[in-house]
Amino acid sequence: MIRPDQFRYDQFCRHLEKIDDKLRIFCHQHDFMLIKNQHRQPARDLKRVGVPMLNATEPHQEFIGVYLEEHWCRIDWQEDMLHTFVVAAYYKPRQGKRLYKRCNIVEHLPFSVMQSDLECLLAEGLSILGAWSPPIVTADDPDAHLQGWQRTFA
Repeated sequence: MIRPDQFRYDQFCRHLEKIDDKLRIFCHQHDFMLIKNQHRQPARDLKRVGVPMLNATEPHQEFIGVYLEEHWCRIDWQEDMLHTFVVAAYYKPRQGKRLYKRCNIVEHLPFSVMQSDLECLLAEGLSILGAWSPPIVTADDPDAHLQGWQRTFA
């Protein structure tokens, strides 16, 4: 059974295939995994799972993402839609909620510009992730606010 909006959804996802080869090469070089259209959203997520950190219940996770600026159900398809390029990291301490950091590298970027600047954007994302030090969760700083990490809701 095909969903009624499947053709429309496929149309919004198709342009991202133009960057898949470069993303696959980057993933192979830097130990990321390419995830396409997660949660039924036209997007590309690059995910890297690190080693468990001190006082962590699970390994930290790093993400680089390419997302449509608007939800695909609410906009008309265009040849050169606007995108956001994002990096994020997550860390789960032994007690308490998950911590995260997130940085929008660029917003409102036409896909054609993002496509031509992809290698630079990926390098910048990798540099930002590398510059983020792991959170040090102590009794004095249980929320790790001073280090730029925030608590998630879950």
